[in-house]
Amino acid sequence: MVNYLIDYKDYIIGFFTLVIGYLYYRLRKKNDELISIKEKLSDKKYNLYNSLYSVFFKLIKDVKETNKNKIQKAEKELVEKLLEIKKEMFIYAPDEVLLKFLKWNENIDNKEVSTEENMKLFFKILVLIRKDMGNKNTIVNEEDILKSILISDNESSKSKE
Repeated sequence: MVNYLIDYKDYIIGFFTLVIGYLYYRLRKKNDELISIKEKLSDKKYNLYNSLYSVFFKLIKDVKETNKNKIQKAEKELVEKLLEIKKEMFIYAPDEVLLKFLKWNENIDNKEVSTEENMKLFFKILVLIRKDMGNKNTIVNEEDILKSILISDNESSKSKE
């Protein structure tokens, strides 16, 4: 009778080992899928944020252009690009970034909001993007971005002279 109980316990242990192994496998597979989705989302957000940064720096470059036809063409391209960015913002950006972007976008044509205020709002978006892309404890602020742009503008104008 003792042999029978030992065999019975072995079967129970074997059964639970199989169940635990299967559950571990399923958990591991779901975890890998989640990691893959997060990586894809991060890549999409990187491309989106890169587009937004590109629009901003293109805008700075275009403001310096003196040719009116080039400026009008650039404005049309800018509007199209911003529409594409807005679409992707709704899909990929976290709420905080999306809401700041929408507020900034609302203020573009609002004559009551100064250009300086609108630029500061845009710089806040750039800081939020840095935080969203993994720099949670960033010490970079809106003024740092402005200084960086002004410094690079001053350096490029000096090099032209």
